[in-house]
Amino acid sequence: MLSENIRRFRKARPFRQEELAERVHVVRQTVSKWENGLSVPDAEQLRDLAAVLGVSVSALLDLTPEDSEADLAGELARRNEKLAELQRREALRRRVSGKRSAILAWSLAALLCALLAPDGLPAAVLVSGCLVAAVLVLWRNLPLLTGTDQESDLAPLRLTTVFSAVFLVLGLGVSALLGLGILTLSQRQEELLAAALVACLMVFAGLISPKLPFNRHTGLRLPWTVADERAWRAAHETLGVLSLPAALLYLACVLAFPDGETVTLCAVALWLGIPALRSYRVFRGT
Repeated sequence: MLSENIRRFRKARPFRQEELAERVHVVRQTVSKWENGLSVPDAEQLRDLAAVLGVSVSALLDLTPEDSEADLAGELARRNEKLAELQRREALRRRVSGKRSAILAWSLAALLCALLAPDGLPAAVLVSGCLVAAVLVLWRNLPLLTGTDQESDLAPLRLTTVFSAVFLVLGLGVSALLGLGILTLSQRQEELLAAALVACLMVFAGLISPKLPFNRHTGLRLPWTVADERAWRAAHETLGVLSLPAALLYLACVLAFPDGETVTLCAVALWLGIPALRSYRVFRGT
């Protein structure tokens, strides 16, 4: 690459960046940008560089001997376009990383509030506020985070985000009411209420999963599903078929057996394990 060649030939002379900059009539920061791939010299500067470094323009550009320097401006234009595209991708990556960091920070704040805040209503309010803030960041940046701007793809993502927010707030609200003694339930009633919420989550996942576009943010995110679209499709199609019967069977088992916690753990493990296994087989090509 041009940046590596400039650095290599400069050190071979050897010149410091300040010395090379003085000889080609630019500032040291300009040479630094050239060597770090942040900018490209124009045609006149490139000829000056070649003369000072004692090499040909073709050597700086990694052109073959039969390539002519007559099209130097065109070659530099192509490299500028490539550099601009790389810079655009890097800026996009930084934006995505910043938004994900904000969501993570609010989620961690919610966890800290749950651990450190007093029990009852204060904890519920603080945790809910942090989670709402995280959801708002997610909602406002769905196209950026998921890499899609098509409304047909964004609609199920938005619906999933709203459902997740409502589900979390509802769970926190019930917990707060129980903690404050406003709502009184027996242990069995609490198990049945929790089972109803889990069953609602399973049914919703079954309805929305086949509609979710391939992305790295929302859905059954496993190392192989986010790496391969075929595996993603297999996992979410399986969830779409499995979720409703799994939810009904789960509720029947909760009603039939007294140990609701064990039943829930087994049901969730099978509900997510079967799509995960099938998608892994697709990913491995078996």
